[in-house]
Amino acid sequence: MSHQPRTLKARKAHRKYKAIPQLNLTSMIDVFTILLLFLLKSYSDVGVNISPDLQLPVASITTAPIPTVRVSVTKTDVLVDDQPVVKLDQLHEAFLIEPLLQELDRHRETILASHLKGGFEGKITIEADKKTPYTLLKRIIYTCGEAQYTDLALIVLQDDATF
Repeated sequence: MSHQPRTLKARKAHRKYKAIPQLNLTSMIDVFTILLLFLLKSYSDVGVNISPDLQLPVASITTAPIPTVRVSVTKTDVLVDDQPVVKLDQLHEAFLIEPLLQELDRHRETILASHLKGGFEGKITIEADKKTPYTLLKRIIYTCGEAQYTDLALIVLQDDATF
């Protein structure tokens, strides 16, 4: 009989000092961090990055912009996909803007060579300050047309008063 109580005491002592299994939060946090970074990296936002020195015109629009080749007209430069192509003070009298035409041709050839789904569709987006002279916009649109970019879109700010 004395043997039985010791066994019970030993069992109780063993239960008392037995480690309670705990969840390792460090590994779980690492996994969730990697998953979160992957999801954020693969998330594609359709919005357009606007140059900070531009003040875009306001319009009532309902469609979201699609990613295309983008021509930006700042106060000093003409850019294609944020890369400077020509300075405004270096533009010649000719209606065609030759450096812009060459850059757009290069972009078109890159698209054609990459065999992207749908191929070259001739879509281009133009962003310019609302005070940009209309004659300059006409020259840019003409040059885009000469480079076979015939599907034009102008970036504007959405008028919040209409929604």
